[in-house]
Amino acid sequence: MTANTTGHYPSSLTGPALFLFSQLPPDIKAIRSIAAIKATRSKHITSKIKLIRQKQCRRKTSLIKKTYKYSRIYSADVCVGIRIQETGQVHILSADASGFWAFLTSQLSSHYPTPTVMTDRDLEKTREETVFREQR
Repeated sequence: MTANTTGHYPSSLTGPALFLFSQLPPDIKAIRSIAAIKATRSKHITSKIKLIRQKQCRRKTSLIKKTYKYSRIYSADVCVGIRIQETGQVHILSADASGFWAFLTSQLSSHYPTPTVMTDRDLEKTREETVFREQR
């Protein structure tokens, strides 16, 4: 497509924005197209990261529930610690009536970020609240 005598493309084919874009040096065009590709990739990567985090959270929750159930069924003193290497977050489930695992929480009290400590009583209370909500 060539420009007419006034130096502009016919308005029926392109708008002024396209004309300005076509007049940019090739390296600027490449930068803009690369930026568009990166924006698309970043959205794709962001959604993948979100899916991975959701799966991680579901697996952590499932592991904690199974541990709680094991402690109830077999009357076992159970302690599960999960440390996420990427963030340094520590999640602990301590389901022991005897206090056998009590030293663990005192050792991690100075850890940053502060560990999330759950007991079997916390899970039981959450379970009761969930059942109550479902009955309403």
